[in-house]
Amino acid sequence: MRYIPTTKNFIFKKVVNVKKRIILLAAFTMLTLNLKADVTISDEKELAKTRNVVAGPEEWHGTFGILQETENVEGSADKDGSYEPSLYFDMKKGKWSFGATYYGEYHNTDYSDMTRGDSLDRFELRGHYIIMDTEKYGLGMQVALRNYSWTRKDPITNKTTDTTTNRWLNLQPDWRIGIIDKLSYEGWLGYYTMFNDAIGSGYSDREIESESGLVYKFNDTVSARVNYYLDRGWDVGGQSANSFNNQQIRGYLPVNLELFSFGKSTITPYFRQTVYDDANEFDTRLGLRFDQKLPGGFAVSLEYAYEMRDFKDSAAGAPGFQKFHYTGVGLNYSF
Repeated sequence: MRYIPTTKNFIFKKVVNVKKRIILLAAFTMLTLNLKADVTISDEKELAKTRNVVAGPEEWHGTFGILQETENVEGSADKDGSYEPSLYFDMKKGKWSFGATYYGEYHNTDYSDMTRGDSLDRFELRGHYIIMDTEKYGLGMQVALRNYSWTRKDPITNKTTDTTTNRWLNLQPDWRIGIIDKLSYEGWLGYYTMFNDAIGSGYSDREIESESGLVYKFNDTVSARVNYYLDRGWDVGGQSANSFNNQQIRGYLPVNLELFSFGKSTITPYFRQTVYDDANEFDTRLGLRFDQKLPGGFAVSLEYAYEMRDFKDSAAGAPGFQKFHYTGVGLNYSF
């Protein structure tokens, strides 16, 4: 017999179905609210943990580099010029940095038979501390010690005739002063004192060297720097043949580019112009430097400079004008 629902039964079932839907909806809503509450509480706990985390100590960062330089004066008796290798290592942590450098200078180099004449071996240890570093002002101080060791050879027999050793102390502050938003005054001033018979070795007892000037940043790509450079040496006992005074105007125009996908490229044309020299030697140098960051923390630098030397008071028979060439190739690794 077929069941035929009555109106009463039909209404009863509808009511039951509505109640089930309301209960399910209420349960789902409560579950959703609880989940949201749990997520919010969890996020707050993690945020609280983050707020309470104290930053760990700064790590040491280091740079190891090599640099090969050459200097050559056309027509001079210095054969193929001087050959100047360097090795350096720097470590930095926070406001402190420490470094060591070996620099060699070999004269009368002859690349055809790989011989050399007089040579200099120079070792340097240095430390630097940042006293102040704000958006507008910066101040630091460097202390360095050097050991010079000269080996002189007879130009004919190429045998060693003399060796001398000198020690050198350097105190050198550096600074940065913001003038306006894009203009600042930056520089450094080094004071050097030489020990161990500096006069007999051809050095002056005391020396001041400084380079400082205005830096204008046009944008993140181009900036310009014009500096005044001073190098003044004197002997404690008074004026001597080792005293000197050289002053220059120097200009730099670094340009930052993205020539390669793996790192920033910087091209820096520069010039140097002598404005005063007590030996009446007036030099004009034009140079170009290229710095390229490489993958894996490496970087390379290439530099060339051409200099014209004008001797106003050259001795009889001595050249009154010389052409000078400088090259530099460097590679460093930072970690």
